[in-house]
Amino acid sequence: MYSVKNLIKAMSYFATAVIFITAVSLFAMQGDDGRAYAADAVASISVTPIRSVLDVSDRRTVYRYDDSTGKYSKISYYDVYDYDKIKLTVDYGGYSRSYTGSEITALTATLGAPLVISDGQSESVWGNGRHTVTYTLGTKSAKAVFTVAATRIKSLSVTPMYTINAICNVKGDYRVAADENGNISQRFEYDLAGYDYNVKIIYTDGTTVSCNAADLKQITGYEPKFSQGDKALSVGVNTGYCTVGGITAEFSFNVIENPVKSVSLYMTGGADTLTAKNDGYYAKKSDGSTYFRFIYNETKIRAKVVYTNGSTADYPIGELCAKLHGRLEISDTQSVQPWAAGTVTLPAKINGISTSLTLKITGAIPPCNVGGLACDSSSDDSLTVSWDTDPSADGYTAEIYKGGRWVSLSLSSSGNKARASAHALQGGSKYKFRVRAYRRSGSDTMYSDYAYISAYTLPSAVSGLKAGNSSASSVSLSWSKSSYADGYTAEIYKGGQWTKLTVSSGGNSASCTASSLQSGAKYKFRVRAYKNADGKILYSDYAYISAYTLINETVKFYKAEATKNTVTISWYKGSYDAYTAEVYKDGRWTKLTVTVGNGTAKCTATALQSGSAYKLRIKGYKKSGEDTLYSIYSYISVNTLK
Repeated sequence: MYSVKNLIKAMSYFATAVIFITAVSLFAMQGDDGRAYAADAVASISVTPIRSVLDVSDRRTVYRYDDSTGKYSKISYYDVYDYDKIKLTVDYGGYSRSYTGSEITALTATLGAPLVISDGQSESVWGNGRHTVTYTLGTKSAKAVFTVAATRIKSLSVTPMYTINAICNVKGDYRVAADENGNISQRFEYDLAGYDYNVKIIYTDGTTVSCNAADLKQITGYEPKFSQGDKALSVGVNTGYCTVGGITAEFSFNVIENPVKSVSLYMTGGADTLTAKNDGYYAKKSDGSTYFRFIYNETKIRAKVVYTNGSTADYPIGELCAKLHGRLEISDTQSVQPWAAGTVTLPAKINGISTSLTLKITGAIPPCNVGGLACDSSSDDSLTVSWDTDPSADGYTAEIYKGGRWVSLSLSSSGNKARASAHALQGGSKYKFRVRAYRRSGSDTMYSDYAYISAYTLPSAVSGLKAGNSSASSVSLSWSKSSYADGYTAEIYKGGQWTKLTVSSGGNSASCTASSLQSGAKYKFRVRAYKNADGKILYSDYAYISAYTLINETVKFYKAEATKNTVTISWYKGSYDAYTAEVYKDGRWTKLTVTVGNGTAKCTATALQSGSAYKLRIKGYKKSGEDTLYSIYSYISVNTLK
């Protein structure tokens, strides 16, 4: 049998190629702080479909080779594997975050657990109606409901935003086509990027959506098709058609003859003069190298227009684009050939009309820059930042803001990376770094602008962890709280696995209790702190401790003897190595001396009040290696004589 429940991306089948279905395998990765995160940090998940109604446009068909038969089989399914179609909300236990698209891919890699999708389509494609999909992340699952319909769209309407919608005889506005008889006609090509059409959609579920034509695919999931039918483009009123999800709307648009003969671009207010100091930044090419990119203010561009009738006009470029219902396209190829000081002429077009824009470049271009600055590694008392080295740089300076001032850091480098490390930091705290490159020219040193980054240290490990208040079936832990931690997780190793415990806090300490334990047994615990670092959870190292439950065995009392001022208790000696005994006197428990004889042990409380009731308690203990195991207390009340 074939399964497509883990299929993430649908594949197309072509006549000349055979495509195989592959299942996604996600491997554990490290977080930005260099530490691996585990799926057991997830308390629960929920899944909300971005679009819960599907139709034939969401149906995919793939072909898979069966080794047993040597044949290809066709598998159809409705695509619910695209992470862009769901919102995954993860509860980390007191903190939750929502993910979608590539964020889900990054999350599963960080947790080391795939998001497994089970939809029941492994044998047959869904029919119309409601279908439940199960999403599993690690050990946590959630369900989402999708509905399959003949089409999601019931009706749509299209309304042009402008009186004039197209200009005839301008390159880019139409294509030349020949019909079956060889007759040549113009076919209009709608410029969706111009946001020239408003669309209203009514869905089968009764909801209504209004948007620009340019947003149709993003909003509906359908690839919209605009056409002119079989009609030739003509000056005046024309009929257009828009098809979305199998539903077609008819609308009218107006076409005029091209009124523009030429366009000349210029910039106002001195905006055509650029300097490296004020008007640029370093950018990275596709090959990883850097270059200095100049930025010009497009809002300052104006156009001198000569019309075909001989008249002229001067417009801001935005106004001209609106009049011509087109965009200004400027050929800016700085990444191929960075600009130097001098004059730069940029080829430009607006609605197919060729023109150009001239800029003047002045000032020295900074020699180097800092790129790819990131936090390389972190611990509870140190941080390391790294960046890409620039061949044009002679060196770098790196600093951390600490103690109210910028402190210089020592640098190291390997390969094409430079690094700076800061030590003796406070755990669970945010620190700011700045790095700049420099180049020497004779006796002068030229510096780049600072590149900044902030990073968190990991929370410090839990301190003061101790066990106390144990019983025959429970163990309680407590530890000191830190003002640099947002919370704590505690676990007990029980039944061959780590099990999470509920943590409570108050004052300067935090605590947890493990119950339903075996008496006289040793258990291992681990506790760690966490910090919410701007939406990302950072954990400290674990602090470990072992503790015994009490032995569920009381002493067997032999006799109690009393005088006016003393009480003596005797009990049978059991398997314990020794005993502790206490009397409750003057508002507190006071330790008594225990003597052990043949088969019995006893203790005596003295300096008591006559004719009074006193409570005593005894517990036994014995050694287990280097550990000491205690029993539960045995209590007895005795009255002194009057």
